[in-house]
Amino acid sequence: MPASGIFSKFAIVKHKTNDIMKKKSIALLIAAVAMTGSYSLYRTQNKTVLSGIALENVEALASVESSSREAVRCWRNISDIGTKLKTHVTYCGNCTPILARTWSNESQCMN
Repeated sequence: MPASGIFSKFAIVKHKTNDIMKKKSIALLIAAVAMTGSYSLYRTQNKTVLSGIALENVEALASVESSSREAVRCWRNISDIGTKLKTHVTYCGNCTPILARTWSNESQCMN
């Protein structure tokens, strides 16, 4: 077989290999673009957006007038000991709600 015949067969095989590699590269590029687009869509859909009414409620709760203090029923003795379910009760020491099972010695604090 002449040398030119071997080289022409080699050139055909090399050409087919290059075509296969091009097709694989294009497929890989398309897959990468699809994955990037899907992830971007996923990220934009998972954002929490508050409606106008919800934002107004948040602002109203945040803008409590600091000058209007009122007396709140509180308890001087609070404990986590016992079998009752835990309940929020106001502790007189700092006038804040605390989870407790038992409480006693009622009083008032300024909130």
